This record gives sequence, structure tokens and C-alpha cells, in this order.
Amino acid sequence: MNQQTNSPQADESRRRPVKTLRIGALSASVWRQESNQGPFMTASFQRSYRDGEECKFSGSFRRQDLPTLRLLVDMVREWLQEFDDTKPAATGPAREG
Repeated sequence: MNQQTNSPQADESRRRPVKTLRIGALSASVWRQESNQGPFMTASFQRSYRDGEECKFSGSFRRQDLPTLRLLVDMVREWLQEFDDTKPAATGPAREG
């Protein structure tokens, strides 16, 4: 009998990022995560390259990728800020400081 279970790995492979940003061979994916404290966003970064005819991806970056990676990180930060600005403000006591 072959039963399928919903493992975290299977769920992970079906998920899609809420936003993908690209500059050349570098890309950033923004993911929505769930926790006991509520949803939050994370980002992952990768570089695409060719190995013969095959397209592959790496989480490692070359020295010459770093200026572009920095720009991509800034773009993700700005997108997340805009996303947060569109959400209703959390209710609760105001903080002084």
C-alpha cells in the first residue's frame, strides 16, 4: 500500500515565493513564513549559471557578484518596507523612547 504523507519537504517544494527580484544572474526570493507569533517574511538569494547546457543555481557568490548582490539586498529591503507599510498598523500600547 502506497500512502503519501505531507512532509515538510513536500510542502516546501510546492510553495512559491511571494516576490522574486532579479538583476542579471542574481535573484532574490521573498518567502512568507508562519509562526506562533504570526506571519513574517524571509529572503533567499541565489546565482544562476550554466554547466554545459544545464542551468544550475548556487547560494555562493563570486567577488564580482558582491556589488550586484548588495543592490539586490537593498531592493528586497525596500520591497519589504513597502509591503509592511501597506499592512494595517498593529494595535497595542504606544512605546515611548
